[in-house]
Amino acid sequence: MSTKIEFIKGDITKQTDVDAIVNAANTSLLGGGGVDGAIHMAAGPLLLEECKLLNGCAVGDAKLTEGYNLPCEYVIHTVGPRYHNGKYKEEELLKRAYQNSLQVAMNNGIRKIAFPAISTGIYRFPIIEATKIAVSTVNAFIKDHENSFDLIRFVLFDDNAYEVYREIISQKTINKYELPEFIGNVIDTFEDFLDEKNIQIDNEEREEDNNCKIYGSDYGDLSNKLYELFKQWNICN
Repeated sequence: MSTKIEFIKGDITKQTDVDAIVNAANTSLLGGGGVDGAIHMAAGPLLLEECKLLNGCAVGDAKLTEGYNLPCEYVIHTVGPRYHNGKYKEEELLKRAYQNSLQVAMNNGIRKIAFPAISTGIYRFPIIEATKIAVSTVNAFIKDHENSFDLIRFVLFDDNAYEVYREIISQKTINKYELPEFIGNVIDTFEDFLDEKNIQIDNEEREEDNNCKIYGSDYGDLSNKLYELFKQWNICN
């Protein structure tokens, strides 16, 4: 069963059909403004009491608590980076926040999870770059961990964030965060094709023989293989 990825405009504290929501927390885990404050308010004072036992959370890491008065069973608290000028590993830290949240979810059998747009509020991470990181990181994680999740939902607070997610998710392009994996997949596809056709390529000159030729039908086979790969990456219909 494939993982459903969706995005909605709404209130993350009112998601009734997920196992866990992700809290865009600060390093103290003791509550704050924005999504963090809203989650603590909706969950009630017992959430704060449990958070006090966790000894904070480093930027990019994630920790689990119960959901208390929230409609979901769990809250995954993660700390996204404050954005300065992009030279302080902000992209890598935001990527880790999503990865570690998903890892915590998987480790605890959580199959339906809702994310806010981490770091895009008072931490001022540019929404377009943050969205590209969120979408590519989630897609890469579920490709590496098939059948681990049923639903991953991005819950956006305002119209601007919703429109950015709609645009990024609908794009049939590969962004820079996905490019290394995509190139690796293309190389693997070519290598598998060459092995299948018993074609050897090296830097030595060799006489042409039937075992080293690529026939017209072979190009069709390779085209089909690449087409299937491109469909997986959502860059063609």
